[in-house]
Parts: sequence; structure tokens; C-alpha cells
Amino acid sequence: MQEGRLRRWPGSKRTATEEIIRDAGVTVGRCRDAIRNTPWGRKAVDTWSCAVIGTGIKPSPRLDNKTARERLLEDWRDWTDESDADGRTDFYGQQRLAARELMAAGEAFFRRRWRRPQDGLVVPFQIQCIASEQLPVWLTGPSETVGATGSPAGNQIRAGIEFDAIGRRTAYHFLRLHPGDAAYRLGEVRSVASAPDQLVRVPAEDVIHVYDTEEPGQIRGMPRMAAGIVRLYEADRFIDAQQARQHMASCVAIVVEPPADGVPAFAQQPPAASAEDALNDSGDRNIQDIELAPGTLIELRPGETWKPLAPPQLAGEFDPFMYRVACDVAVAFGIPYLGLTGDASKADYSSERASQVRWWREVEPIQHQTIVHQLCRPVWRWFIDAGLVGGTLRLPGYARNPRRYLRLDWIAHKWEWVDPLKDMQARDLQMKAGIISREHVQDEMGLDPQQEDESIAASQARAKELGLKIGADAMVPETPPEEPGDDEEEPEDDGA
Repeated sequence: MQEGRLRRWPGSKRTATEEIIRDAGVTVGRCRDAIRNTPWGRKAVDTWSCAVIGTGIKPSPRLDNKTARERLLEDWRDWTDESDADGRTDFYGQQRLAARELMAAGEAFFRRRWRRPQDGLVVPFQIQCIASEQLPVWLTGPSETVGATGSPAGNQIRAGIEFDAIGRRTAYHFLRLHPGDAAYRLGEVRSVASAPDQLVRVPAEDVIHVYDTEEPGQIRGMPRMAAGIVRLYEADRFIDAQQARQHMASCVAIVVEPPADGVPAFAQQPPAASAEDALNDSGDRNIQDIELAPGTLIELRPGETWKPLAPPQLAGEFDPFMYRVACDVAVAFGIPYLGLTGDASKADYSSERASQVRWWREVEPIQHQTIVHQLCRPVWRWFIDAGLVGGTLRLPGYARNPRRYLRLDWIAHKWEWVDPLKDMQARDLQMKAGIISREHVQDEMGLDPQQEDESIAASQARAKELGLKIGADAMVPETPPEEPGDDEEEPEDDGA
């Protein structure tokens, strides 16, 4: 197995966590730079976050009591507008931010921030998103020597996360400032003993850590962009080089040949020392006097001739080469080629449909096994707990059966069908055959089945009350009264 070409590929036996610690945030910095400064990087993170989150993954409680369910959802909708501790977005915007961080940094942290009753929130807490860089990967060792104040003796800290003797997470040790802030001093913070006030120990029950676990025992996330960041960087440099080449070619459009006396067309002469010397100048042109720019015109001396230069053409392999590179980058990022480049010239109906269906299957596990399980469900529990502590939520029967308030479905946004008519006809046939239910189709469309059924019933009742015809009934024209035929006698008017 080690013979031949594989001898130069030793591989690595280090764990994912150890690789992240050794990397020391270099890959995360490169990924963030690619998102800020390359077109494909920016498009990739936008496409990914829109596919995973869209307009938001929303809860649907399984409560039989309709009144309690509607009241709880109304309080939840009010709180989502207040959820962001920074006041920049709502809870569904924070979900989108978590998806973006999975692509750029591989993980996202959310901290529960308790609020006072006089703050006037629906429930007395908010959540704050913390960047991955604020949990130092280099912070490793016994908690009593390397951690922030308040760490109990005997616990171990690894990559900024504190564990107890049986391996449970007990706390996170965050930096007070982001390492990229100008006020941050890396030299001071690396020596925690000399600057212990730079770290804050936050109990694990107040922190949500969102990341996609790729290996058993992994405790920190790896950027999804990492596998394709080299391809992206080299492709961006290649495109820049081609653009610079074309620009320089457009600047040097002609070559001037000297006259018969053999004097160079651009003889090197020292610049004039004064205005008087400039007036007495012989008029010979200096090469420093020529400013190259596209469309430059040069006046020739008597006897001089010129010949044009053909600008270099891009090789015929440019488009196929860039297409293959873009495919590699898209595969590494986990998004379709069209979602990365916006190029639909190579897509047709069948290929686009196959690409969409496969991508849906790849995105759904991230939605339900990462975003819902690690972020949405803990936030819902925080919401219920804060409502009970603050006395702002009415939860009848919670003392007898609290678990029923934690049973709920999380409904993701709808996926746009490639061919809505054919897809809807297929779903209709599946429902009529008893293969799937209406609820299943509503879930696919990003709708809450219980809310939609109640809304449809209310709409039909209102239409009936107003005498409106909706749906199939609206398509049936009213039958006009029959006109008497020529062979039929009209009823006589009795003059009444």
C-alpha cells in the first residue's frame, strides 16, 4: 500500500481537533478574506446561507389546545423580533448568520444574555452571536492554571472549552475582544497568567455551539470552505493575471522605429534643471515623457516609422479550464456550479432538476441535524424557561407535563420547484394514491399544516358568508335562462 506514488503521501493520524489547534485560525482567516474579496467566495456563502435557512426555520408546536398553541406562537413571533442582543436582526436572521459562519469559520457560538423585567421584553433574555475567533484554540491545559477566574480545579480546557472529569462540557472561555479588533493585543492575551482579565468564563448552559461534526470526538468546527480555498485563491490570481496581461497589451500598441540617422526614438536624456533649460531643450523625447495608456498617440519625427503590435489573445482553453476549476470549487464548497458562478449557459431542464434534487438531499441533513438540533431546539427551551422565570408566558398544564411544550416540528423554507406544474401534478397523484399526505406536501412547501388548514377553513367560511366563489366553483359559468324556441309558444300575459 505504500509503494509507488503513494510513498510521498504520508497522510496524517492527527484528529480533526488537533488539526484545528495546529492551524491556529489561519484557514479561518483565509476563508473570511476570500468571502470579502473574491466574487466566488461571496457568492458561495450567500448561496449556502439562503439554501440552508432562507426566510427561516420556524417552529410548529404539537399542542392539542388550539388557544394555548396560538398564544404561544404569538409570543414567540413577538420575541423573535427582540432576540438579537445586538439589535441588528431577528432570530431568523441569526439562523442565517449561523449558516454563514458554518461556511466561513465552521462554527458559531450563541450566548444567552438574561435581561431585567423592566427592559420590557416578551421574555427576559436575548441571544448574542460570538465569532469563532473569540474562543481561542490555543487555550489548552488544566483549568486552574490556564483558564479564566472561577474555573474549578481538576477540569481540563481544550481549544477554549472546559470539560469535567467525565468529559462533559462545563464552560467556554471567551476573549473579551475579537482578535481582529484594533484594541486587541495578541502578545498580552497569549500569556493568560499575565492578563487573566482578557478571558471570560461562560457556563455551558448559557452557550450554544453550532458546528457540523465530521469525526467522532471533534470539539471544534472546520470551515466548509477549507477544502476548496486553495483552488479559489489560485483561480482568482489566474483571472487577475489574465486581466493584467490584456491591460498591458492594450497600453503597448505600437513600436516606433528610428529614422535613418540611427538616433533612438526615445533617447535617454536628463530632465531639464530649470525653466530656461527647458526652453533651450532640443525637443528630443525622453522615454520618461511617454505615459503608456490605452489609446495613446505618439507624434513621429521625420524619417520614423511605426509598426502595430497584435495584443495577445486569451488561449482557447481559458473557458474550459475555468469551468473545470469552478466545478472543483463548487464541489468542495458543497453547492451547485450555478449557485457558485451564476452561469446558467450549461444548464438544461433535466440537469437543473437533477442538480436541485441532489442538493436538497445534501442540505436537509444540515438543516435538521445541525441547525435545528444544535440551535433551534435549545433556543426554544431557553424561551420556555425564560417565560416561566419571568412569568410572561401562560403555559397551562406545564407543571403536570412540561415535555409536551418541548415537542414541536421545525419547518424549513420551501424549495422552489423546477417545473411547478409537473411537480404539483406528481404530488397530487401521490396524495390520491395514499403514498404521501397533505401535511407532507405542506411541509415541503414550508407551510405549517395546522395553521394552513385553519386558515383555509376560515377563508372558505368568509367567502361563503360574502357570497364569493373560490377555486373550482369560480371557474363554472352561470347558466343563463333558456330562451324560448321558435316552435314554442310564449306564455300569455294575463295582465296581472
